[in-house]
Amino acid sequence: MSRKPLGEGLATATPPAVVHRAGRPGTDWGEAQCVRCFRWSTGALLLSLTAALATPGEGRAQPASQSPEAVAERFFHGLGRLQWTRIVDLLHSDAQDRYRVVAEQLVGSLRGDSILIQLYGGRSREAFDGWTPRETFLRSTTGLVSYARGLMESQVTTDVAIIGTVAEGDSLRHVVYREGTDHMGTEIVEVAVTTLRLQDGRWKIWRNDELDVLEAALRGVPIGRSPPPSG
Repeated sequence: MSRKPLGEGLATATPPAVVHRAGRPGTDWGEAQCVRCFRWSTGALLLSLTAALATPGEGRAQPASQSPEAVAERFFHGLGRLQWTRIVDLLHSDAQDRYRVVAEQLVGSLRGDSILIQLYGGRSREAFDGWTPRETFLRSTTGLVSYARGLMESQVTTDVAIIGTVAEGDSLRHVVYREGTDHMGTEIVEVAVTTLRLQDGRWKIWRNDELDVLEAALRGVPIGRSPPPSG
């Protein structure tokens, strides 16, 4: 039985913008989904946003290429190709700072030296102290390619369709999107939200489920941990 896409019929001024991600064989989809435990309730989301999406948001005078939806499209396009240097420049400084905080916690732990070298590719604590949040994010994603390959490769197996934007005041925009992936012949569809915040006159990605998943994965890398007891 075919599954009707979630979010069908939502009010939106233009057809959903679709960002295609070319899939890769052999992706460990289960690994990628195991940390997706904080997804928004799609039912409540649709009920609360149906009316909001019918109302044009503020700030329409901004060039189309710099609109929240355009920035979100570029973000998902980069994510689908694992283009982290492209992605990091679309992130709000708060989003970059969160990865720096995670790195400081991990490097400051009992397994810190091993994590610094193996996950982040660092050589000394002194050098680590000088990394910017931007560099820390890039080192984080590079490390995850080695320690969570299935999770990273799952980013390229999803198609994203932007549904619309909900304005919250002058500085926040919530871009609602539908993402679908094919898992062994079964279509998996979810509706989610990525939040953008104005920074220096430009919309930047502030909160996003995929970024949260990667952040959680960093905390779960097995570096320096004792193996499980045998038997």
